[in-house]
Amino acid sequence: MNSTNTPPIVQAAQNSVIEAAKGYAALGMSVIPLKGKRPALTSWTQHQQSRANQSKIEAWHRQGILQNIGIVCGTVSGNLVVLDLDGAAGYPAFAASFPHLADTYTVATGGGVGRHVYFRVEQMPPSIKAMGTPIGNLELCGEGRQVVAPPSVHPTTGHSYRVENACDVLQVLDLDDLLRWIEAFKQREHQSTWKPPSRVSFPTGEATINPKVINAIVHVLEEQGFRQHGDWLHGRCIHPERHRNGDRNPSFGFNIRSGYGHCDVCGTMLAKEVCETLNIDPNQLGGLVRRPEPPVIQPCSSVKH
Repeated sequence: MNSTNTPPIVQAAQNSVIEAAKGYAALGMSVIPLKGKRPALTSWTQHQQSRANQSKIEAWHRQGILQNIGIVCGTVSGNLVVLDLDGAAGYPAFAASFPHLADTYTVATGGGVGRHVYFRVEQMPPSIKAMGTPIGNLELCGEGRQVVAPPSVHPTTGHSYRVENACDVLQVLDLDDLLRWIEAFKQREHQSTWKPPSRVSFPTGEATINPKVINAIVHVLEEQGFRQHGDWLHGRCIHPERHRNGDRNPSFGFNIRSGYGHCDVCGTMLAKEVCETLNIDPNQLGGLVRRPEPPVIQPCSSVKH
């Protein structure tokens, strides 16, 4: 494609990280520095309201925090909305259902199977998501959301986010039909028939799991779309490779009181294994188990004879 015919957003994406960030900003998009896929700033809420200028982006670069680029969605970026499809079946299902919306700037994520589909809208939709659907995780990112932009590198795979459909960003009146499509999957998600296991043998012993470790596990699982059922968080197994066809019918539960996990196929999982799989270091949280309180020694009272 001749550079003179290449959409500006595609040109920006094909540069180095610093030049790409400046290019996105020049196109009226609010950018933030990322470490991996997370904001590298203590707080990025101000950039949901106002865009960083070129000097601020250069300052981030000098500070070494502009490792990857995040583009903030919403009105701050000119009513930018991004459809985040995380799963191999997500994009084909979207393109088959909405061929008129598929002809737009699209990014292949560094994870290998996801797609980010960009739109500019006249009427902003709410940000919604449907997790763990039969075609993967679906999220419509508007106000309060950010997406990883090319040429960022995925923190796990080491692969770059890259332009897959080198079109300009499609401008539409609204995304009401797409919103309803995601809502339909969300309703199915709510109708999950999973029930907590009735007979689970958890290891017994005096040690109890450090509550900070349990909270860290809960945080990661909730980000992955797990839903709470009483004392359990339910979602897809953290070891899908142990399932013959993956975990198509989510079978894993994490007990927020005991700190143990259980899968219908894999059986009971210790908190240590769950932490290792989710890349959580218990040592940074004070250790895997709760340390016993030191005994209180009462001072001796003086006795007169």
